[in-house]
Amino acid sequence: MREAEVSVSELRDAVRESVSEALRRLIQAKVRQGSLPHGDIGAAILGLPGDGSMCGACEQQISKHHLMMMIPSAAMVIPLHATDCFPLWDEERRTFRPPA
Repeated sequence: MREAEVSVSELRDAVRESVSEALRRLIQAKVRQGSLPHGDIGAAILGLPGDGSMCGACEQQISKHHLMMMIPSAAMVIPLHATDCFPLWDEERRTFRPPA
């Protein structure tokens, strides 16, 4: 029984990791394409309760039960899920190097 519990736990961790890596690749692509900003934002990033907006990273709705981060970008503000999408975007934008 204990072996089965360990196997289930390892499987759960692997699925969680693969979902996170898929989200990271999606965010990397959006940063490269310019649909998500990169580099220094230069403005405050606000955290607010979700309002049903679509996340600019994963394109899923941000419900009122979640926190969203509002990313200033050119002429608009892009909402991101605070716990999943925002930290990955923040990491990717800091390491992004535009093609020369």
